[in-house]
Amino acid sequence: SFWLSRYALLTASTFVVCLIRSVVFMAFARRTSQNMHERMLARALRAPVNIYFDTVPTSQILNRLSKDLDVVDTMLPHYLLEFFQDWGFLFGTFVVVAWKAPPVLAVLPFCALAFAKVRACYMATSRELKRLEATTRSPLLATLSEALEGLTSIRALRLGAAFERRFARQAEANGTLFWHSFVLLPWMIGRVDGIGSIFVLATALSMVFLRATSTPVAGALAFTFIMNWTSKLQWAVRQSIEAENYLTSVERCEHFDRIPQEAEPHEVPGASVAPIELLAAAEEGAQPAVEFRAVSVRYRPR
Repeated sequence: SFWLSRYALLTASTFVVCLIRSVVFMAFARRTSQNMHERMLARALRAPVNIYFDTVPTSQILNRLSKDLDVVDTMLPHYLLEFFQDWGFLFGTFVVVAWKAPPVLAVLPFCALAFAKVRACYMATSRELKRLEATTRSPLLATLSEALEGLTSIRALRLGAAFERRFARQAEANGTLFWHSFVLLPWMIGRVDGIGSIFVLATALSMVFLRATSTPVAGALAFTFIMNWTSKLQWAVRQSIEAENYLTSVERCEHFDRIPQEAEPHEVPGASVAPIELLAAAEEGAQPAVEFRAVSVRYRPR
């Protein structure tokens, strides 16, 4: 009864702490995503037509306001929460193993170096694949938008087959990057599991060397924890790299912060009459007008 009550109290405390942690983290993530969405929308609405909307493809704007913002809303908070949870578990588990089997620390520098190289290679490749996938997605949206807007002309000129071939090429280019991402994952898992196996071997040898001073309970504890540590390592690496890859969507959303903004009427030098005043004058029967003097126009240079 004593141990059962303590175990029940520990389980309930863990549940409460995990619940509070998840609620607080998701609340901060939701607030951050909401602020980013409001800032992106405000800057897009204030962007000048002549130097932004006339030069930037509509598909690129929609891509950032749809797919990238959806990643920031849903995927990134999930992976960040998993990242903190998994790496906290790995750190605590390894501390227990090092406490019960200190000789395992002898292989730590070599395994850490190999782990850092594997993770750096996987991270750089995966990040570039994500970036290229986002880049090849924009032409897909552009082709679909063009087809919908010019559907009458496409049918009249019988260009449906040409648009289908064009869309198929773009979809193949985008899908190829997904295939490379799936192939890259087993490459990383095999190497990380190999590093974890070295730690398992080192733990087993450590318990053999310490059999005169260690107890069977300590050996079983260390071996159980290192097995759990090994099985969790490749998943934690994947979660951390996925979280970092999804941060590229934040980088793409921050593109809106670099858009030049149109000035408010009261901020324009020489603007003495606000649009609301012109509207009020028109409603009262007056005839406001805009006068052009010494105006010349030309086509925009491409």
